[in-house]
Amino acid sequence: MAGDGEAKETSKRAKGRTLAEFGTLRPAEKMLLEACQTGEFASIADERPKEKSNDNSIRPTFLRFLTLGGDDEAPVHEKGVQLNGAWIDGDIDLESCRISAPLYLWNCTIVGQLIVLFADVHTLSLEGSKMQGIEGSGLRCRGFLFFRNCFHATGEVRLIGAHISGNLECDKNRFDGADGKALVCDGIETGGDVFLRNGFRATGEVRLLGARIGGDLVCEGGRFEAAGERSLNCNRAKIDGALDFRAIVKPDDGKAGVVAFLGAHASTLTDDAASWQTASALVLDGFTYDRIAGVPRTDQPGGTTSGDAPPRDAKTRIAWLDRQLPRHLTQDFRPQPWQQLARVLMEMGNEDDARTVLIEMRKRQRETRWKHRNASWWKRAWWFVLTRFDWVLGVLVAYGHRPQRAMWSLLGLWLAGSLIYWGVASAGIMAPTDARLYLDNQIPPECKVDWIGYAGPQLPSSAEIADAPSDARAMLQKQISDDADHRRDEATRVGLDQAQEWTWKGICDRAVPSEYSVFQPFVYSIGIMLPFLELRQERDFAPRILDDKGKVICPLFTLPSWLPLIDGTWGLGYLVRVWEWFEIFLGWTLTILIAASVSGIIKKD
Repeated sequence: MAGDGEAKETSKRAKGRTLAEFGTLRPAEKMLLEACQTGEFASIADERPKEKSNDNSIRPTFLRFLTLGGDDEAPVHEKGVQLNGAWIDGDIDLESCRISAPLYLWNCTIVGQLIVLFADVHTLSLEGSKMQGIEGSGLRCRGFLFFRNCFHATGEVRLIGAHISGNLECDKNRFDGADGKALVCDGIETGGDVFLRNGFRATGEVRLLGARIGGDLVCEGGRFEAAGERSLNCNRAKIDGALDFRAIVKPDDGKAGVVAFLGAHASTLTDDAASWQTASALVLDGFTYDRIAGVPRTDQPGGTTSGDAPPRDAKTRIAWLDRQLPRHLTQDFRPQPWQQLARVLMEMGNEDDARTVLIEMRKRQRETRWKHRNASWWKRAWWFVLTRFDWVLGVLVAYGHRPQRAMWSLLGLWLAGSLIYWGVASAGIMAPTDARLYLDNQIPPECKVDWIGYAGPQLPSSAEIADAPSDARAMLQKQISDDADHRRDEATRVGLDQAQEWTWKGICDRAVPSEYSVFQPFVYSIGIMLPFLELRQERDFAPRILDDKGKVICPLFTLPSWLPLIDGTWGLGYLVRVWEWFEIFLGWTLTILIAASVSGIIKKD
């Protein structure tokens, strides 16, 4: 009757849940059973077995039996199953199981998969083990998940929608994916960090689509090799801590893949320039981060960020953005990564670098607007014309970010104009505009030859007299003598001392009424450039084309009559007038751009 009771009790358990079902146990199974009862590690071998033997093999069903707590005949300690160096010949099927104690499978060879679909586990550690893959979609882990210390998966590891209260640690391991995927963690949620670091190697895509990581995502020292297009896909991932993307190992030739952070977010971005170059391209559209800063190195837990601060200069960061997919930089230009970087740099105090990033963004936008539009040639030409205004904004005020460019241009324009007006004044080009000066008979005609320098009529030099023929030499000397006599007479007429030798400048300074302005080329240039200042110089003086005898002053070239409006002889006065028009136009343009930049009318982002 007692045997009937025991059979009845056994029949109440599901298949594979009683010790009696396994018959004679293998040596390794006996060792494991004893260790589970005492809460100790069952060390079958010190290293991962390379082949099966009678002494190291364990049936996966027996391992499952103990993992689920055994039975009355084979109770399992609260420390759970702790196994090292065993050969497990088959799939370990723990689908939908609730495992209350930890499961440690260290340095084991599993000829099959670990199936933990929708399972609820305490802690799962597979350090140093090798298996064909893991099917763990919907897994709930109340502790930590360890795939480290030479862990090797020869097939895909799937943790879609898994919930891990602690860390997911994948240090010093290898994932050789199947069908182009190595580690698939779409929708995973962790309360701690995700470590893909220090010897992590994946051949195939590592996917963290829509992941929610409560700590850091650390890829420092990892190696990501693509079997298809992408090597690391973190689109829409949310990282509450830091994204540590430093010291990434360069993959073998031809195995670099796209690293994608489309719509992802990280609290802190920690990286280095060389690591991003290990990817064939980047997807950064929608990627946001609150700061760019260093974090302690993972191989130096007590270390500081000294020497490990990520680059924040514009040149390095623009090179980072240039690693994006080519279409995101050309016909399908994405401005968000540029705006995000500029915002963070601005908030961190790198204002000049932030402006440089935004200026480069606007430059790229302008180029793509006409170069890559899918339109007919005449529409592209029209877009080219429209973007020239944007080009002007970039050159003169850097799209509103550097109005000092226009200020320096204004200063250069003023100095150039001042030198031009100062130079042409001595040639008699500049003259007063008040007609009363020309009609005033009290002003000698010699003063009207050169209204600015009052140089008087041009006389032969001593060298010209010496070189002249004898019959002409007397005439030239008489011309000089007559000019001297005339200067004495005019000096007497205007009330100057007769005993002193006066030049025409001294005579004209006395003859011209003092209420009239004296030409100042530097003030005149400001008045032309900025007419609203009303300095009166531009109203009192102007360049003249003809002298008092009706001849072109300083003729330069002659244009044919078939050119309307501009035909005839062009003298220096014409060119000065053209310069004035240019200076007025550019002066107004620069002034307006400066005002628009300072006031914020020009959109800077």
